Amino acid sequence: MQKRWKNYFERLPKAAVTWDRNATRTIKAPDKPQPKAKWKNKSKPQEKVQQGKEEEIIFVTPPLTPPLAQPDIVEAPSTFKRDDEFWEFFDQPLPR
Repeated sequence: MQKRWKNYFERLPKAAVTWDRNATRTIKAPDKPQPKAKWKNKSKPQEKVQQGKEEEIIFVTPPLTPPLAQPDIVEAPSTFKRDDEFWEFFDQPLPR
């Protein structure tokens, strides 16, 4: 087992220096910034002249459902009497 590991580590690529260590690098002078290009003024588009002016059509969409019918207002007759017997029964508490 040791032999296999030793063989494995021997075959791995080694990190080696591939550049010249004594080489010197000259520092580049900073470039002058280029002046920004100025925007060109665009001419405004000219409006097209319509030769025959047509009537403006207005579309009106009907509602999806018809409106609700309004209930008729019914007035109580002048001879209306309150049913006291019914309301006495109705107002009683519920039996338990």
